[in-house]
Amino acid sequence: MKSFNILTMAVAILIAASTFVSCKKDKDTPAPNAFMQGNWEGKYGYGNAEPDTYFALVINSNGTLQVKSGDKNDPYISSGTWTLEEDVFKVIYQSDDNEDLNLAAKLNEAKTELTGSWGFGKVDAGMGDFIVTKK
Repeated sequence: MKSFNILTMAVAILIAASTFVSCKKDKDTPAPNAFMQGNWEGKYGYGNAEPDTYFALVINSNGTLQVKSGDKNDPYISSGTWTLEEDVFKVIYQSDDNEDLNLAAKLNEAKTELTGSWGFGKVDAGMGDFIVTKK
């Protein structure tokens, strides 16, 4: 009878120990695209013109961002969301008058520069080009 109690207790301890190990929380791991977080600064343009107007993105790791444009010292500031699938960066944001705008860009291999186009609405990014570099 004693061996049954010792065996039962050993099994109970083993189950309890494995429960604690399996429930152990992993340390917070950064989001897969956390390297995108930060300030990106550059320029945008209209149509086929070379980008020449101040443009910046303040990217948060939670999928939100701020878009700053116009005058660098007093920019228009808009809010939106972003995604990155492989090296394709996409943004939807709203202007001051709640008009949807979008960005579609390619992230360079060094993950330091986004080059792409912008447009009105949620899909068509054909109004002009932009380029931003991570600061």
